[in-house]
Amino acid sequence: MKSSHSLAILAIVAGCNNSSSATVVEAGAPATSSSAVVLAASAAPSASAAPDPDACGPNNTPPTFKYADVPFTWSKTPSLADVPKDRSYAFVGEGKPFELTKVAIWVTKSSGEFSVRTNDGELLGPSLTFTGPARTGYSSVQKWGSHSGYFQVPIKKMPPECFKQTLSANSDYAASVKLTRYDGKTADGSFITTWERHGEQRLWAAGTFKDAEVLIF
Repeated sequence: MKSSHSLAILAIVAGCNNSSSATVVEAGAPATSSSAVVLAASAAPSASAAPDPDACGPNNTPPTFKYADVPFTWSKTPSLADVPKDRSYAFVGEGKPFELTKVAIWVTKSSGEFSVRTNDGELLGPSLTFTGPARTGYSSVQKWGSHSGYFQVPIKKMPPECFKQTLSANSDYAASVKLTRYDGKTADGSFITTWERHGEQRLWAAGTFKDAEVLIF
């Protein structure tokens, strides 16, 4: 027989966030055989998944890639004689070549340089910087080595859905450009460039552009 005197009941209540507290409850009335003690434990909420730092915004519209089977022989000495004559294309080391639908000429007056910028349409592609001034008949050859351009490439997979899923790659490359027409507002010409990342990933971009927008800064 249990004593009719007061019984001390130790109830341990599990709290949230991996912490717990112990509470001593004294029963003032005699315990009976029908007495029941229910210990309730509150379940800790499940940890929410960490947000993806490369996730695109809710209103993002992924670019549409126009893939093409473009023959191209990669080398460290690319020539303008080998550029596609109809459009401009790029290859980022995986997948298939795709069309660069927007080529622009960015002129920086303070430095006397200009860039052939190709990555504003499809998020990917090179931005090639040359010593200016930009003008009709301008041509330049940059031999294989370190230059100030960059190549926008996907971070993880091809194709990226927004700019956050790309990065600006810097490595050795060779490039050539020729401006056949330049009036300060639009330009015609051609370019070619080859890159190598991590000693094995070979990238390239080349083509002919017409009425490329000229932006002066």
